[in-house]
Amino acid sequence: MSMHGKEIRAELWRYFSGSPFADVVEAAEIIGTSTATAYRIRREVLVNMGHTKKYVLTKSRKLKGYDKRKLTTKGSVASIEEYRAPEEEGSPIQLALPLAPPAPPAPAPVAVDDVLNERASTYGRFVDVAETTQTLMGAIATRLAERGTIVQHDQALALQMIVQKLARIANGDPDHLDSWLDIAGYATLVAERLSGKAPR
Repeated sequence: MSMHGKEIRAELWRYFSGSPFADVVEAAEIIGTSTATAYRIRREVLVNMGHTKKYVLTKSRKLKGYDKRKLTTKGSVASIEEYRAPEEEGSPIQLALPLAPPAPPAPAPVAVDDVLNERASTYGRFVDVAETTQTLMGAIATRLAERGTIVQHDQALALQMIVQKLARIANGDPDHLDSWLDIAGYATLVAERLSGKAPR
């Protein structure tokens, strides 16, 4: 029993929606329609896929039979079938690149307890680091106040961050490289500003 036009169209839509880059000639033979109709329906399917990128090329010569070419765009090359216009010579041809591979799955969330335990093993217990930090900052603030010294915002923050890193070294792993690099980094930022370099 032969299918009518609407049935052929619906069948082609189902076929190419599941396999947008299937062999058009083979699809036409399976469904029992012309290759021109199959090409037209596949173009419609691809153009109507909201997640595909569309490229329009102007046909420069009449294609004979089934043709495969390579489309180059900004240095990337993708193997892609060229979609023949049903009848007209020189008509625009809609091309769609294959879908990009799916993004890798997001990493599993890390439990807060795991993070806290890992930090404690590196930097020491939080309560101990907090006590050491506040003790050192208190001593610095007292001495600055006694001398009437006013520090700039970047100096105040650098002092606070450096003291916190010192407290982590005192209460945790003194061989943890990042703590020493952080101290050098904060000091460098203030030194660069004082030497007239642009802030960063």
